[in-house]
Amino acid sequence: MHKVSEAMNTPDPERVARIQSLKKRVQKGTYKVDADKVAESMLKELIKDLL
Repeated sequence: MHKVSEAMNTPDPERVARIQSLKKRVQKGTYKVDADKVAESMLKELIKDLL
């Protein structure tokens, strides 16, 4: 159990770097949301929930 807990609490370096990059882009105002991708993802989830 200790090893599992430790593994869960150890941050993934790639994920941490991606999050930091996204934070910087949001702060600079250069992060652009792809509305089509967001809408597509929302529709997929809605359809999954209905089935």
